[in-house]
Amino acid sequence: MEKPIDLTARKHFDIFDGALACLMFVALQYLLYEVIAKVGLGNQFLYTLFSVLMQAMFFVSVLLTSKFRNVNWISAANFDKKINKKTVLFSIGIAVVCLVLFTDITSAFMAMLEKFGYVSPLQNSSTSQYNDVSNLGEYFLSILTVCIIPPICEETLFRGAVLNSFRGINKWVGIIFSGFCFMIMHGNPDQTVHQFILGIVLGYIAWETRNIWVCILIHAINNFVAITITYVYSLFSDGVLAGTTEVAMEYSWGDILGTLGFGLLSAALGGYLVWWLTKKIKTSLNKEKQTTPIVVSSAEDGEKVVETEVVVETPAEPVSETPAQTEEIQPKPTAKKIVLTVLSYAAFVGYFIFEWVVVLLRGLGH
Repeated sequence: MEKPIDLTARKHFDIFDGALACLMFVALQYLLYEVIAKVGLGNQFLYTLFSVLMQAMFFVSVLLTSKFRNVNWISAANFDKKINKKTVLFSIGIAVVCLVLFTDITSAFMAMLEKFGYVSPLQNSSTSQYNDVSNLGEYFLSILTVCIIPPICEETLFRGAVLNSFRGINKWVGIIFSGFCFMIMHGNPDQTVHQFILGIVLGYIAWETRNIWVCILIHAINNFVAITITYVYSLFSDGVLAGTTEVAMEYSWGDILGTLGFGLLSAALGGYLVWWLTKKIKTSLNKEKQTTPIVVSSAEDGEKVVETEVVVETPAEPVSETPAQTEEIQPKPTAKKIVLTVLSYAAFVGYFIFEWVVVLLRGLGH
């Protein structure tokens, strides 16, 4: 017997739903940390298990929020959409743009941190050995734990719930704030600039296309390239650079400013390409192919009638939201809901800013 459809469930997240999902994630993560503190991360299996569970908390927080708030999360997070081959190609293009044209800004920021004496404490942590990708087995495990699970789970919270909860409120506030939450959640100064830019890009694409699968794909490609580079480098360093000593590069302030200037120019080009490719994705998603049979009745002198088919592309309804859609998606929040939203986001942001500052100070005080 099929489960009856709940016609009363909302098909959109309101402003408080996104905040509640973030607050739920903080609570779930804290509980998981308590379990880790008691069990420990003494081997690769436990480390991988808890890493997967930590990622699952992003997804579970949205599911629980949807349950408590009576929201159809599949529709609200835009999981009920599809992608096509052209969308995949354009998504690969956006991922390449993010990896190539936004790199110099990240490099300038990292060089600035190192200029102040920062050394990433994560590299020397007790669990750093479990992040190695030095053989084929670890590589395939990383594809699962880094390239598949995190994109699905993280996008569900930040683009599915947080970003969509701002529809009808303000487009760019939603994009920038969801990108900031995505960045600060990682709690790693090393990745601050890259994660913020990536969050902005994914937020813009999610807002314009209303299709979370596009964001998941780009996020997965980004992580896949990073893991693959790490794996290839480990093979190269073990085989060719064995016995050599790696010397850290020292940059002058002139080098840093030069890199930053070039990075801003390349980022401007990258922003334009993201905008252009996003338009291509929207166009691709808005077209429906209809195959219509046409009979060619040119039979003469006993010739047989030839039947052929032509493919006619007809535009579907535009993705851009109309005023009626905006009102349906996000009614004007009450004062009480605004207060609860602000307090929830304040708890979320404060919690992760504290973690980020702790890691930064450890890196500076090594």
